Amino acid sequence: MSVKHHAGLLATASAMALAMAAPALAQVTAPASASAQAGDDRIGEVIVTAQRTSASVQKTPLAVTALSGAQLEAYQLKGAADLKLFTPNLTIERNLSNVSTPKLYMRGIGVSNAAFSFDSPIGIYVDDVYYPRVVGSLIDFLDVDRIEVLRGPQGTIYGRNASIGAIRVISKAPPLEGTEGGVDVTYGSARQLDTRASFGAALVPGKLGVQLGVVTNNNEGFQTNSLYREKTQKDDMYALRGAVLMQVSDKSSLTIRADYLRDTSRPTVASRFLNDPDDNMRTYVSELSYKRGTAVSLVETWGISATGKTSVGGVDLTSITAFRGINQRATFDADGTTKSAFEVRRGDLDEKEFTQEIFASGQRLGALPVDWVAGAFYFHEPNRYVWSLQIFDPPTTQYFRQTEDSLSGYAQGTFHLGDRLSVTAGGRYTEDKKDFHAVGLTATGGPDFTYDLKNNTNDKFTWRAAANFQATPDLLVYASASTGFRSAALNGNAQSLGEVTGGAFGVESTLMYETGLKSTLWDGKATFNAAGFYGKYKNLQLAVTQSSGAVSTTNNDADVYGLELEAQVRPVHGLQLFASLGTLHSDIANSSKILTSPKIDLNLGGSYTADLPDGAQLALAAAFHHEGMQFDNVNNDPLTLTPAHDNLDASVTYTPPSGGLTFTVGGRNLTNDVYPVGGFNIANGFVAAVRFPSLPRRYYAKVAYRF
Repeated sequence: MSVKHHAGLLATASAMALAMAAPALAQVTAPASASAQAGDDRIGEVIVTAQRTSASVQKTPLAVTALSGAQLEAYQLKGAADLKLFTPNLTIERNLSNVSTPKLYMRGIGVSNAAFSFDSPIGIYVDDVYYPRVVGSLIDFLDVDRIEVLRGPQGTIYGRNASIGAIRVISKAPPLEGTEGGVDVTYGSARQLDTRASFGAALVPGKLGVQLGVVTNNNEGFQTNSLYREKTQKDDMYALRGAVLMQVSDKSSLTIRADYLRDTSRPTVASRFLNDPDDNMRTYVSELSYKRGTAVSLVETWGISATGKTSVGGVDLTSITAFRGINQRATFDADGTTKSAFEVRRGDLDEKEFTQEIFASGQRLGALPVDWVAGAFYFHEPNRYVWSLQIFDPPTTQYFRQTEDSLSGYAQGTFHLGDRLSVTAGGRYTEDKKDFHAVGLTATGGPDFTYDLKNNTNDKFTWRAAANFQATPDLLVYASASTGFRSAALNGNAQSLGEVTGGAFGVESTLMYETGLKSTLWDGKATFNAAGFYGKYKNLQLAVTQSSGAVSTTNNDADVYGLELEAQVRPVHGLQLFASLGTLHSDIANSSKILTSPKIDLNLGGSYTADLPDGAQLALAAAFHHEGMQFDNVNNDPLTLTPAHDNLDASVTYTPPSGGLTFTVGGRNLTNDVYPVGGFNIANGFVAAVRFPSLPRRYYAKVAYRF
């Protein structure tokens, strides 16, 4: 693809975005009296910290989707998997091996294999603590203030390996005045019983506050093993969170947070499709049993962090120290038969991590009006992983150890050139070092191979440059170029010395151009945002299951380009509508194949709140999601294609006149569109030809109390 064609794509995207902004340009001439008529019907402002400084999402020159805690509640969004209902070019599904581990893609790249050695290009941050592994991150929301989904490389001011985006979860701060909290209980299909409870209180008013929360998920399962008549695709987990806020002075605070999750859910199991007598993905046959203990699924995660903040001479200083850990045990069937054709006998991970970040920010550099941030980030992660994959014959076993250390420094400044024009420049220098050790044993326990690689070091400078123009008080136009990278990696699913040494990932780098606008219309009762992007991926890291059943790695160059549109409107009192559209086109170098994300996704929805005569309220909400077809991997095997599918969630909530108490009934996947979220076709079904189904239609009733 030529430079001329690249420029043409950007020009086309810019022209489309500006054309769609014409209503915004016209709107600024509306009379001032319209403001008074808007009243409470304005779209609420969401303040984000996507650039490490607080700003309205409509004034932030990034492709970012922000959802407040109130929006999460209004649309009955349970957890991270529901973010795809609002976010363009974001794909989230349950991973094949564990309920709380996501299959996660953004703008064409992501991670479906959660092996310890494959870093995710999408950074996950909870209260600014970096989660290097996606294992255990797909849980219910609890005490969330807002969620920010940042699309495009975030390689300047966010952690490491955020080469295509970041998901930031920001929790509510413990209260320093009074008490607050709530509890809700949900009962639904397959005897689903979910509970959430939270409590916050000021122990010393103005000085010391605490926040505690717990969430549980349980059901009897949606898949059936026809051999043992036992259920899988079954939730069984609980999570605890706690936080203490100490307001040391007017300018200094310390927040300590801790969390723990235990997930023993029975995950989605492989169901045959080339030879499936009942043609039903929700039934399967397996000799492995969770009841009998021959199949195992356990994930435990824990963490503790301390965030200190202070201000000195107009400069804000922040320190974030965190320890986290993961314990995973997995044994599961991947062939869909009673034969031991393709089964994971051990997939056990023990992971620890330590992160330390210190940064400073301010709004002036001397006499210059500059919004700036500068800091340093350190990351240390020792991993131990045991892998045993059986393909007919008794399995061999591989023991891996990998230690990662990463140190980086970064700085970014936004220079205000007058009242309306600003330019941003930032850079980050990162040095990653990995020690990798592998020992392979034969099926009888004898030595097979040993491999050691020490001080495998990658260093990279990543940067971002942008310009934004506040054309009117209600229209922001911006353009940017940004880079990101993922450090080199070895194959953590290798079964032989040849697969270790021949399956290495090179350093992946991303260069992405983006242009867009953010507009506020109709005197604050509507917003319309648009972004066009073109990206180049070099040495794109992809893990592929070969026809032999082995997992290999590929390093491809690829181009992506597309559009992302988001709109909200409040046409009448009580009614709010939203829509988003994402398109994606990909070209893999020297190949006719495409990347594994859909070419189009569409989200539509809204909520309506009616005030009843007695002072009560009735709220209706719905969210529709359409996702185009996509391949499960870069092999583009048509037999493991995920077809285009639709999903509709809806709910009705009644709030009595006294408030506090609410009653909700609703449904998820009301279209009952059950589709494969992944699959294998190995040796044309001789080893395995299976699919893993999505969740079916579910109904629920919820009672909630807030105080």
